[in-house]
Amino acid sequence: MRSKLEVSQIHSKKFDSKQLGFSSKVLLAFLHNSLSHFAIFYRPPTSTYSPVMKIFTPIVAASMAVAGVASDVASPSRQLIVGGRNALPGEHDFVVSVRAVVDEITYCQGCLISPNIVVTTQFCGMTEPAEYKLDYAVVGAYNSLGSTNDGKPDGEAFKIIEHIIHPKFSDPIRSVNLAVLVLDGESKATPMSLPQSSEINLETPLRGFGYGTIYHHDDPDNARQSETLQTSLLNPISHEDCVKKNKDENITTAFFCATGENNGGFCFGDSGGTVIDEKNRVAVGIYSHGTGCNNNIISNLAPEVEWLKGIIKQYAPKYSSAK
Repeated sequence: MRSKLEVSQIHSKKFDSKQLGFSSKVLLAFLHNSLSHFAIFYRPPTSTYSPVMKIFTPIVAASMAVAGVASDVASPSRQLIVGGRNALPGEHDFVVSVRAVVDEITYCQGCLISPNIVVTTQFCGMTEPAEYKLDYAVVGAYNSLGSTNDGKPDGEAFKIIEHIIHPKFSDPIRSVNLAVLVLDGESKATPMSLPQSSEINLETPLRGFGYGTIYHHDDPDNARQSETLQTSLLNPISHEDCVKKNKDENITTAFFCATGENNGGFCFGDSGGTVIDEKNRVAVGIYSHGTGCNNNIISNLAPEVEWLKGIIKQYAPKYSSAK
């Protein structure tokens, strides 16, 4: 039987965030997740790059996010970068919020591909150093910053019992930037199907989901972490164009690129964001990293379907039809 965690029974091993200010909690999340967006994945073209810059870039992003949250300035024009919107009920049941504490902020994201299996990025599946290990997954969460008013997650909460990094991952080359999280129970949500074709149809609009930074292009100084799940249409580009746009990256067929409509797309805090073929209800990719917020480099799930199916079979409960 699935084991839905009760919030009152769960205690943080990392820090008592109840003692932190709201802005501090958001800062911690963005420092963690922004490392994925730039510091871990960004490799500068010159040799004069200082290690200090690797820390400075995500701190700037985090500071922007905190400033927006602290001021709590509401604006109907703010979107997921530009071109995004709030996710609608029923269209995000497969999206997973990955957290250090079950009823608090989202650090990473993933996609439910089997009742107890979530696919995400290597960064979200790290267990070393210990403070980067994320122990909880909330399936179908809409609220990214913690619990609802009644003190419970707004989705199905599970303990993560296994963190599996793809065997071909090798930083900084990142041949494959994927990881799998095994949950301690089965979700009632319908998992996303895996792709059958290794080719990304450039004519098919895709949709991305993320809990990360939102701001309007006319007001970037008020960037903040979204309080709710956001979604944006994405347009895939050819592999050749992807390579040209990312000359300092190792862009193999393990990745594809997409740009958001009206300069929208993934940004800080969106590591592990799900990319789907909405028409066919197929998960085609997991947001890996990017240079800027409209140059999205996405891990291609198609070449790794057999690896994913092997894990699904290995960890399927005895009573599950996923065996």
